[in-house]
Amino acid sequence: MGQISAVVRDCDQRATEFRLALARALNQSRLDGTRAEDRLNEQAKRLDVAISRLRESWNREREPERSREHVREAVAASREITEHLIGMGRSLGRRDGAAQHA
Repeated sequence: MGQISAVVRDCDQRATEFRLALARALNQSRLDGTRAEDRLNEQAKRLDVAISRLRESWNREREPERSREHVREAVAASREITEHLIGMGRSLGRRDGAAQHA
């Protein structure tokens, strides 16, 4: 169970680092001040909170079954971020392609 504790602790730290790095990058991007920035920041916060809940649950109970729901929440938040970024990339690709053909 010590390995699980180490993994959970590492995930918690990395989720926080990701949220902060994403916020910094968005603040320096063309998305600064947009709804897209707000949505990505909200999704990153949701991921960070889900991982924090996982850590708290694991540290309190050390029961994989009880911690599973928090893992699901974190995975769902991660998927939302990924899908949002992929969608933005596709949108940018379409705009760049249209600009090249203009």
